[in-house]
Amino acid sequence: MTYNTPPKSARRLGLVILILAVLAIASIVVGFIIYSNSSSDSAPSSAPTSSTTAPSETPAEEPSTAPVPSASGTNTGYTVQEIESILSNLGVVTVVDNSGYERDAFGSSWIDVDNNGCDTRNDILIRDLIDVTIDTDGCRILAGTLIDSYTGETINFIRGQSTSSEVQIDHLVPLSRSWALGASSWDEETREAFANDPMNLFAVKGDANNNKSDQGFDTWTPAIYSCITEQKATGDSTKDAKAFCNTVDIYGGDYYDTFDCEYAARYVLISEKYELAVTTEDVANIESALNTCS
Repeated sequence: MTYNTPPKSARRLGLVILILAVLAIASIVVGFIIYSNSSSDSAPSSAPTSSTTAPSETPAEEPSTAPVPSASGTNTGYTVQEIESILSNLGVVTVVDNSGYERDAFGSSWIDVDNNGCDTRNDILIRDLIDVTIDTDGCRILAGTLIDSYTGETINFIRGQSTSSEVQIDHLVPLSRSWALGASSWDEETREAFANDPMNLFAVKGDANNNKSDQGFDTWTPAIYSCITEQKATGDSTKDAKAFCNTVDIYGGDYYDTFDCEYAARYVLISEKYELAVTTEDVANIESALNTCS
């Protein structure tokens, strides 16, 4: 049987076709491998990942915009920022001259200015004391308990000749000081209203009130009084204790300063209400006290 051999040209064409087929298959295989690798790289990982972003924290409120805290239970209704703004608009003097001051210029002591049947002293005692016992007249406080804003102490009040003075009513802005800072030009009605304004009055420990006397914010605050008390306990005279406490950072130690923020705020508000000036030293100490607000 005879077989015819394909011509050389046909054999060459067959070889070329074979080579091209092999190359095509190889390209397909390589492409599939590349595709598989890229798919596995881009697939999301099932393993948990930790976040490098720190959890966000609510920033603490700046003291200047915080409400004035109330240690006395009677809120001022102002923010620290508002108090600072009011302070910046008060008149400022460098000298306090209360010559010509007389207590009688502010009317009789403790009158019934609000016509509720009780004089101002008893009104303030009723407001500031707890667990009070009131006389049958509905006004006179016979006994009660004071949580003193100036010292933080608890004082049991009993009315009596030798005991009533343990709790006294303090004018936060003293009358004689107000005389020097604007009250000397007021009419009698305004001075009487100022002397009996509950905003300017607090029932306080008698010794603290006596120590304060007619001092302003420049030389007396509850924190300064706390410092004075501690210094006197070490043997200092009152004069030496005052000199020491007016030169140290009273808000950087262990002195009682819980009420100083509110004390400062009320001092400013009273001064604004009655258009009283303050001294440059008042301003410096008030600003320091307001920095303690939180």
